[in-house]
Amino acid sequence: MTQDWFNSIAWSDFVMWAFQQPPIREQFTRETGIALPDGATANKPGAWNMLKHETLPKGPPGREDVLLKFVDWVTIHHWGVEHAPPKMRARLASGGS
Repeated sequence: MTQDWFNSIAWSDFVMWAFQQPPIREQFTRETGIALPDGATANKPGAWNMLKHETLPKGPPGREDVLLKFVDWVTIHHWGVEHAPPKMRARLASGGS
């Protein structure tokens, strides 16, 4: 197992944890002007499965776009791009969501 493998697990767990923290959610909304959906939790399938598998595609506008913007933002502002998994670093380098 590689360091990138372990780091990917830690990063995805951190993002899911951060998404459930009211102060982080409030900071995201304050800094981006994007309100996260009420009742949104990291335990829902769909977009979080994409996160776990690091595919993170750009989808149609809506809930998943907001989630991807949060993932980009929390990675940049709280995790650190240099510590993000390789696919996420590449995604952010190409402009992110």
